Amino acid sequence: MNPFDYMRLTRVDVTLIAFFSYLIGGKLVSPLKIEDGFVAAAIAFISTNSIYSLNAWADRDIDRVNSPDRPVASGRIPAADALRYALVMLVLSVTYPWFVATSYTSLGLFLLLPLLGVLYSVPQIYLKRNAPAAVLVTSTGLLVPILLGYVMHGGSGANSAFFIMLYVFCLSVVPLKDITDVDGDTRAGIDNLYHRYGRRLLIVCLLGLTVDAVLLSLLPLRTDLKVFMGVLIMSSSLSVILYGNKLNRLYAAIIRLTVFAGVILCASLVF
Repeated sequence: MNPFDYMRLTRVDVTLIAFFSYLIGGKLVSPLKIEDGFVAAAIAFISTNSIYSLNAWADRDIDRVNSPDRPVASGRIPAADALRYALVMLVLSVTYPWFVATSYTSLGLFLLLPLLGVLYSVPQIYLKRNAPAAVLVTSTGLLVPILLGYVMHGGSGANSAFFIMLYVFCLSVVPLKDITDVDGDTRAGIDNLYHRYGRRLLIVCLLGLTVDAVLLSLLPLRTDLKVFMGVLIMSSSLSVILYGNKLNRLYAAIIRLTVFAGVILCASLVF
């Protein structure tokens, strides 16, 4: 068994989103410090890791259909070992926040991440089986790191419009991940939005992005954030159109664009 397989239990793109989101949230309020990098790393490599490693264990049978090369699905990591690793990450994700949180609100946001992972993946709850609930949980998990950075630095409600638009964006594009999961989900009897709606799911996504564009035109937002949201909305809308015949690559393309735009925004804020 290769120890590096454990690193593949989480997702690189989501790890990067969590890391840079925290830094962006913090920089919206005040200059960043060295310790912010450590907190961002903890969120990315512990809190986010706990969510995705637990899911890798819970979805191992589904992944044998959808993503057979994943470490647990392929058997490179035994299921029992994957569960132990996920539980260690879960314990760490509910422990370290007590030492770094700056308020009860930030502590609550830190602890929300492992809670979302439990709600999504633990078999006795397993909100993944309900597609709308799964979208809400996933979208919330993507938003929490930037909110954490903002709250940890004493942010107020001044940038509420930005966070609202980010959440609408997540709610619009996250359902697209069901496209690549449709075979395994349907075999396992799990509600899948692409199985339910087919290509109409693309229309739902575009409608959500249109709502976000309307919000962008109506709500007050500082210029750099307005440009960032405009790029996200336009590039994602174009991706839905351009990848119309390559749907299995659509969600990954949007995530890569989001990571790229986030890194550029973070660099512009810091430098």
